[in-house]
Amino acid sequence: HARRSAAALEEATAALGWRVADAGRVAVVRGPGAFTGLRVGISAAKGIAWAAGIPMVAVSGFEVVADRAGAPDDAVHAAFDAGRGDAVAAVISPDRGSPTGWSVGPTRLVPLAEPSVFSGLGV
Repeated sequence: HARRSAAALEEATAALGWRVADAGRVAVVRGPGAFTGLRVGISAAKGIAWAAGIPMVAVSGFEVVADRAGAPDDAVHAAFDAGRGDAVAAVISPDRGSPTGWSVGPTRLVPLAEPSVFSGLGV
């Protein structure tokens, strides 16, 4: 998929009638996620930002999930697959002082085989 990303970006922006350089910044998820996927994604975002002469901002995947949840005044509980039978979980709270509007609480590695652990986290 990495070899198609530049062409896909060009096609998507052309369909919208704008250029990448017209964007105010490039946003990229800094994690959680698979090491290789994050490395490729962050490198691609950095290259796009550099070539377009625009800033890049890195955000937590937890912040993206909270923003998409559509509950700007409520805490969001989220978990991502961490592989090897575990999940990484956190509580994301509204934070008007944060650039993203969210603050990610401490993350915890939770064994998926012990679902009772999730009830203690509120996820």
